[in-house]
Amino acid sequence: MKKHSFFLRSLPVLMLMAAFCSCVNEDYDLDKDIDMNVNVLKNVSVPIGSLEKVTLSDILEVSDNMSFFDVDSEGNLAILISGENNKLSQEVTVPFLTFENSYRGETYEEYIGGFYLTYEHDFSDLINLDNIRIPRAFPDIPLLIEFEKEEIPDQIKDIRYAEVDATATVSLSVRVNAELPFTAYIAEGTEFIFPDWVVLGDVSGNMKKEGHKVILLEDIAIPVSTPESPADSLFLAIPVSAVDGNKLPEGQGITADRKFIMKDYMTIRGKSFFTFDGNVSVAGGIISPVVTSIVTFSDLGINSVEVKLGDDVEKDLVSGLSPITLEDIPDILKNSDISLDVNDIRVDVDFLNSSPFGGYISAVIETSADGKTLDNVNIGPVHFDAGSSSLPSQMRWSFSEGKLQAPDGYVLYTVNDMTDIIMNIPETVEFKDVEVDLDDEFVLVRPGETYVLEQNYSIYAPLAFGPDFHLPYTYEITDLDLSFPAADLESAVLDMDVESSIPMNFNASAYATDENGEVIDGLKLTLKDNSVLKAGSLDSPTLSHLTFVLANETGKVMVDNVVIHFAATAPGSDLIGIPLNQNQGLYFKNIVLTLPEGISADLNEI
Repeated sequence: MKKHSFFLRSLPVLMLMAAFCSCVNEDYDLDKDIDMNVNVLKNVSVPIGSLEKVTLSDILEVSDNMSFFDVDSEGNLAILISGENNKLSQEVTVPFLTFENSYRGETYEEYIGGFYLTYEHDFSDLINLDNIRIPRAFPDIPLLIEFEKEEIPDQIKDIRYAEVDATATVSLSVRVNAELPFTAYIAEGTEFIFPDWVVLGDVSGNMKKEGHKVILLEDIAIPVSTPESPADSLFLAIPVSAVDGNKLPEGQGITADRKFIMKDYMTIRGKSFFTFDGNVSVAGGIISPVVTSIVTFSDLGINSVEVKLGDDVEKDLVSGLSPITLEDIPDILKNSDISLDVNDIRVDVDFLNSSPFGGYISAVIETSADGKTLDNVNIGPVHFDAGSSSLPSQMRWSFSEGKLQAPDGYVLYTVNDMTDIIMNIPETVEFKDVEVDLDDEFVLVRPGETYVLEQNYSIYAPLAFGPDFHLPYTYEITDLDLSFPAADLESAVLDMDVESSIPMNFNASAYATDENGEVIDGLKLTLKDNSVLKAGSLDSPTLSHLTFVLANETGKVMVDNVVIHFAATAPGSDLIGIPLNQNQGLYFKNIVLTLPEGISADLNEI
């Protein structure tokens, strides 16, 4: 409520002077009864003057220390809701994916061909077998490779390629049925052939890598176990750098019951030979060497993995969005009677994505006040691109009804009924019913790493109004001091000119109050004829005349204040969309008080 003061304290004095003058008449016989009831100041008009201009900054309570309004270089006003309070940040973590204790293999035994040692005599003798080499080819040895992990996290829908830290260890041993000083060898050129889905790391020393197989570059001795002398196995460590899910056999990978299965065989293909070390004592017989082999894998420690992410990740992306509370809202805009039908509104969103996945996002912008929903509007779906921790992707979207241009660098999306969300000024703005539909693509993630999706938005609405605009405004003229406790005042007329440079029409009404601000019973204040202030502009202000008629039913007058209630409405189509400017305003001037019936008084009571 805007208040302006002026004083009419001279009116009672004028009344007394007029009454006194009217009593001085030399023809009067003072011995006779004198009628002490007089009527003075009939049709007297008292110029009051003008009041200071009331600007839109005054009406809308714009101040330098409030963030709710924006004023451009030309003084045009706009609602601006922005700042740190409007930042929405959400983290999503891809769960750790390990294959601990998930490997199972089977030991394979192969008889690789016996050889016969004989001596014609039935007594023992010494036979020198130095440098005797007995080769033995062996058939392909299949070794089972099997991983099975249960309870794959719901966030992971499919796995394609995983970089791992792992080691495949091939163990070989030879067992014979006699006590003979000989050595077994696996020969140069022997191949260890892995399934296509096993990506081997770099090898060195006595091995080389060719694709999915490792080839021995030299003969390697295998410990030999005899009935009396058990021996350890030969261990060949082969690094594994990745698992290629594209090359898994049909039906493997993530199954319908949320298991991950990898099952196949590697093959040892090559030959062996045996050498005897010095003299042996034999009585003749069959030597039966058996090769025992197995391949084992260490736990697969996953460094990164190409995955398709499931619905649970989509839910995680939007689980932590909280309402934004608006601050610095002027009291006048909190009025429940307000209908802030702006010509257009723009919601600008900055979306920053450090995750490696992209997709579509949609939401409902909902406004509320006093715990009640005011309105809502659907936005999207719009696409956001994949990014990375080192190089986040950035999207800039602008949502409006299309009458406003998008800022530089923003993509404009037209949304019907966008202006409804601030038709009534809300206390909170919330992005609700957010839905994310991730692209159906494989993306590279590092299990356990946290990615951030950040939204920062602003709401911008130039104060240029549409046809349904309604804004109540109260203007109070104070300290009138129309106090005639000993007089009767039937009526009074308050005339004024109002110059308006505001591009809105104003419907006016008024009432009178006493010194305590209480409405005076029996005293009616009405507008005569025209009650509309016509819309104007800074370049072409309009001049309207208002006549307030004071009708007094009580007789006694004690009026301190006149309260004028203005209801601003949008003008005709010629002024719709014209921005409001802080320098536009109302100028009340040429104010005149007229007493059509004068003032009646009993001089005995004065």
